[in-house]
Amino acid sequence: MSDVPWAQKPEENQSNIEKHTAGDAPTEFDGGTATAELGPHEHTNSLNRSYSDLDSMWFVTYAVILCWLRTAAQQPLNLALARKQTSSVANKMTTRQIIRLVYNTEGGLLGLTQGMAALALGCALSEVVYLWLFEYSRENIPLANKPTRDAVSGYIADALCRLVHLPLSIVALRQMTANCEGVQRGRAVKSGCMIHTFASMYREGGLRTIYAGYGTTLVIGCQWTAVWWAMYGVSKGYLYAAADGFLLDGREDPVTEPVFVYSPWLSWKRWLLARDDNVALNTVASVITSAVTAVIFNPYLVVRANLQVAPKARLWGVTREVYRTRGILGFYGGLALNIGTCLIDGVLASTSYEYAKLWADRAHQSG
Repeated sequence: MSDVPWAQKPEENQSNIEKHTAGDAPTEFDGGTATAELGPHEHTNSLNRSYSDLDSMWFVTYAVILCWLRTAAQQPLNLALARKQTSSVANKMTTRQIIRLVYNTEGGLLGLTQGMAALALGCALSEVVYLWLFEYSRENIPLANKPTRDAVSGYIADALCRLVHLPLSIVALRQMTANCEGVQRGRAVKSGCMIHTFASMYREGGLRTIYAGYGTTLVIGCQWTAVWWAMYGVSKGYLYAAADGFLLDGREDPVTEPVFVYSPWLSWKRWLLARDDNVALNTVASVITSAVTAVIFNPYLVVRANLQVAPKARLWGVTREVYRTRGILGFYGGLALNIGTCLIDGVLASTSYEYAKLWADRAHQSG
């Protein structure tokens, strides 16, 4: 990109290096326990970029597009995970076996797209609500401790965005699991379209069915989001601090390299060693956070999935049924796949989040 910091003039570099050295980033290198100056910032980076630094319209636009793409890309894994969490038979199969079975018996590639439209739409729309609220809240909530501010902002954003996401995710889940038992008997059931499934859910139990699991989401699910953001921010701060001696200031590049010279190595070096927006460190922070939270919250996902696919189900009834039929291990159904899915989604989501912020950064747009 022509507006990246290393494309500035040498005299501008020295000024910005001084700001960087004495300014925002080091206050975040303590693991996030101190509060960095809130935006807008004279110099932005992955650790301090906040709501005031962003063009909010471009931010949510980029976020929606990237969210839609990553949800569609993960569709086969989402389909397999939905069946593992709701079917004892599917839980004994490997992810590849489930995907192959769906492909062979439910219409090939079309079968693998069951629930994708509803899920992608729900994720994309809720992403607008979620990320806007998260960024706005984490800058404006009057809390001194950064991890606490991130956790509270994540909880608020998740609680409100679920009002958009939950109905469409339940539609998707029901479409994905419509053939769970039918295929095992050698017959595939054609799942209805999004509107038909939604109407059927409303006739079944009104808003209680459409928002099934919202209570458990508020009590447990939003805690996941809160923990994820707090842990991601702290992990990122510690990683940047630990790697500080190895990181390079991209602004120094124009002094030694002409701006017009393209080098694959220089591009990768900026990705791996950049001090401001380091993709490698952000990815490692996301992997650590996603793996830990996936293990902690897997029982919640199992209970919620069964609560949403079973007609007129209740929390304690579903919990007892899972325990009765599968024991304690039933609450960890699909754990390996869930960890893998959370790792992939965590890396893709955090990367798209970081890039949506970077591309929407007013300083970069005007650079």
